[in-house]
Amino acid sequence: MYSDPLFPPLLREIHDPPFGIFWRGRLPDPEKPLAAMVGTRNPSGDGALGAARLGKEFGEAGIPVISGLARGIDAYAHRGNLDGCAPSVAVLACGVERIYPISNSRLAARILESGGAVLSEYPPGEAPLKFRFPQRNRLISGMSRGVVLVEAPEKSGALITADFALDQGRDLMVYKGALESPRSSGCRRLFEEGAIAVSCAQDVLNEWGLSTDVVTNAADNRCSSSGHLIRKTGRQLAFDFRREIDSHTMQRN
Repeated sequence: MYSDPLFPPLLREIHDPPFGIFWRGRLPDPEKPLAAMVGTRNPSGDGALGAARLGKEFGEAGIPVISGLARGIDAYAHRGNLDGCAPSVAVLACGVERIYPISNSRLAARILESGGAVLSEYPPGEAPLKFRFPQRNRLISGMSRGVVLVEAPEKSGALITADFALDQGRDLMVYKGALESPRSSGCRRLFEEGAIAVSCAQDVLNEWGLSTDVVTNAADNRCSSSGHLIRKTGRQLAFDFRREIDSHTMQRN
């Protein structure tokens, strides 16, 4: 409940906080900032790779990513953050006992296994109705210190999160690596209106006046289901995500 000491403190600052939240896993440390990452469900290769890379860099810096567990940018950001050994946070538009979309059930399990959280303002049993998605976006921005819009066209629901971020006084940033993408017209407009363009997680930390040694040093992070982290080179990570993107394209065709 709102008055409970476990209630995320930043949510108390927004003008329409939820009455309470339901969660599985472990709520994020209120002393550490969260980085929100959002974007289109149908990203380009640059957008998908950028979301995964940024998420991983945040993780290696000890910064959990908060997003909506949707297909596309959300999922790539969560996966990258987990690969960087951070306890990612997913906010649902339905009850926490049902994962939506169901295709991301394994990803949700990884989040919980990593010490992260799956949370919602809706009680168990509630369905992912259309009107609930814009409402949950205010929690994604509200719990974060800032929002990175990775790739989004003009009609993307991610722009709703951007609007909430501005209303809530959160930093609003766009990912520079996908600004020229045909699927990033919404990001370009926000950039022209004053949103900060960032190329990497360190750019965000610099905006926040933080450095990696102020939060959690990457060398201190430990993760993976087997109890140790097998790190991939940037080239291997890029190859893996390009292969995944190509496979999704073939399935659609």
